[in-house]
Amino acid sequence: MLCHGFLLDKFTYPFVVNACIASDFIDFGRVTHGLSIKMGFWSDVYVQNNMMNLYFKCGKNVDDGCKVFDKMRVRNVVSWTTAIAGLIACGKLYTAREIFEKMPSKDVVSWSAMIDGYVKCDQPIKAFDLFKRMLVDNVRPNEFTLGNQVTTISAK
Repeated sequence: MLCHGFLLDKFTYPFVVNACIASDFIDFGRVTHGLSIKMGFWSDVYVQNNMMNLYFKCGKNVDDGCKVFDKMRVRNVVSWTTAIAGLIACGKLYTAREIFEKMPSKDVVSWSAMIDGYVKCDQPIKAFDLFKRMLVDNVRPNEFTLGNQVTTISAK
């Protein structure tokens, strides 16, 4: 696109980042990160969330994913949940729980991500305790919360 003179916008970056994730091409992802800064799109939370996802998924790069999260001036529920899910995928369940507890507003997706982390790490009691807390906090579970977790716990 750049070679042919097309202008990039904040919606271009997630497609490029997802291609980097799909091909496990972290080096091009880093170039994309730099380009997003140079082109003035780095302050966009949507771009930042996608870059954080790249670092967590591509090569399990926990430090770079955490750096993106830490440097974000504005975070939305997607930012927090991306960090939680990324840390869990990288085997950092304790750190994910710390971030989860600091989250200002949790939705069913963030609760489900944390519960799923406990299930995947063979800690069904903690998963169930968190599920009970979710209900006490008046968050209604969805199909993912119930279906995947119950199936996984009962299979163990």
